Amino acid sequence: MRYAKKSASLFDPSDVSLQSIQASVLLGACRIVEGDAPAESVYYGIACRMAQLLDLGHRVCFSRLEREVNIRGMPVSKSIEPAVY
Repeated sequence: MRYAKKSASLFDPSDVSLQSIQASVLLGACRIVEGDAPAESVYYGIACRMAQLLDLGHRVCFSRLEREVNIRGMPVSKSIEPAVY
């Protein structure tokens, strides 16, 4: 789990982006594997809030690929915390 610890130290929650959502979900998964449910909830909460802030499903896109990436980013956050939406 040394990679998870290094990743957590590099994670910047003020960088609201699709990459940060993905990183937060992965870090949350690492925490639950280690049995740390409170930290897992924090990372998943960060991912859900970032997804809300970005409004990925309704975001203006300049290419079809970007649109598809944004659409596929939404189900990840919805599967974590369906009550948020």
